[in-house]
Amino acid sequence: MFVIKEIGEENLQDVVKFAWELSKNKAKNSFPKFESYEDMYDVFKKSVNDENDKVLAFYENGNLCGVLNLLIKPEDAYMQGNGGIYAKDNFSNVATQFIDYIKNNYTDYELFFGYSSDNDEGINYMEKIKAELVEASYTMELKNTYFIYTNQLKDNLVVKLIPDYYQEFSKFHDLYNPDMYWNSQRLLEKINLFDIFVIIKENKIVGSIVISSYEILGKKEAEIFAVTVDNKFQHGGLELALLSESLRNIFDKGVERVLYFIDKSAKDELEAAYQIGFKQIDDYNCYRIKV
Repeated sequence: MFVIKEIGEENLQDVVKFAWELSKNKAKNSFPKFESYEDMYDVFKKSVNDENDKVLAFYENGNLCGVLNLLIKPEDAYMQGNGGIYAKDNFSNVATQFIDYIKNNYTDYELFFGYSSDNDEGINYMEKIKAELVEASYTMELKNTYFIYTNQLKDNLVVKLIPDYYQEFSKFHDLYNPDMYWNSQRLLEKINLFDIFVIIKENKIVGSIVISSYEILGKKEAEIFAVTVDNKFQHGGLELALLSESLRNIFDKGVERVLYFIDKSAKDELEAAYQIGFKQIDDYNCYRIKV
């Protein structure tokens, strides 16, 4: 007999210990990846105390067999496995029970899970249920000590986005990133959470980069959300200019590490990333399930 329970703080420690032990195994890990037990505990605790997010636990015959931390945004009908599905055994059964639970309690949502290629059971299950692969990326990392600044070209001047160009940025960003959760409206509504740099030619934005900075256990880190270049300026070195100038700014603010998910088909982005010191540490496969 099995049951799925919504977890509160009183049971959180046992649930996080279960998930953390599994997350240390590459074959059972998922995105986002946690660097420590404390990091995972803090994220799960925030979910427990959030009015929408949930930490769910799957029990069979009284034994804890699976954990799912869900990030939920009702206003956008959006859900994300914030750490994925952790299952010690019989991943397929545990995952199916969690997804059935979600379908029975939520309607018209999009549910996202991210797995590296090391997690065969997660990937195989997503393919089995015909989840849509919406992103296949290389996971790149750059530490401040390995950053190689490259002087920008004079005709590729990278500047911080200012309000005068918000409308132009909105059109540009949404045109080239139509399926991105962080569309221009959401970005500009929370502009204080992001650093956005652009390249402007003849009063038009032809390139942009969106970076989010945050703190984990006292260390400043950042993630590049999008590097976008106008089709007319492909292969012109804009990716390198955007990355080099924006990351110099970010590292000057004390950021120690930057993550960057690069689409496996984006050769110019990948080449530019390697030029300034990024290294590939993983890969990322994002799946969408409509519930």
